[in-house]
Amino acid sequence: MERIKINLATRNIKKIRGAVKWVFYFLLLVLLAAGVYEAWYFTEVKKSILTYKNKINKQVREKTILVAPKKVYSDKELKELKTKIKVANEIIIGDYFQYSILLDRLESSMPKNLFLNHIDVELENRDNRRLKIEANAQNFDDIVVFVNNLENSDFFINPFLLSQSEENATDGEKQIRFNITTDIPYPLN
Repeated sequence: MERIKINLATRNIKKIRGAVKWVFYFLLLVLLAAGVYEAWYFTEVKKSILTYKNKINKQVREKTILVAPKKVYSDKELKELKTKIKVANEIIIGDYFQYSILLDRLESSMPKNLFLNHIDVELENRDNRRLKIEANAQNFDDIVVFVNNLENSDFFINPFLLSQSEENATDGEKQIRFNITTDIPYPLN
């Protein structure tokens, strides 16, 4: 009698290879479908952002195609958004405003009895940027020293005392609240 050997392992491997091939084709099909969906979605979002302005009879008429965001932005909101995008792009490329340099220069110009309340930097002009300072001092001499230090500095340009008013502090002493504007160079060095 003759014996016949059957190797069941090779038969199962052939079946597994066929299953792997079908799984691969299925995943490839899913990837293609996802790519087509992303392309379609991108065009729909792009349509929602487009704004057309047509001048008819000296009137400006805005037409906005809305698909995704479904919000019409006012001119003020668009301007603020453009400013935010500009600042974000400057941060990304490393061309951002360095507050640490500004604060170091400001601290070196301040007398001992002067306290800052608020600092505001207007970032709209790229050549010279305007700095608004609101602070408190114990006497007017400290304010004069501060303005003189700003004027003598090579960093601050044209400091100007806008206003001052006398107020009562929480501990009962009188303080002088004042506002100063000055230009600062850009870029900071």
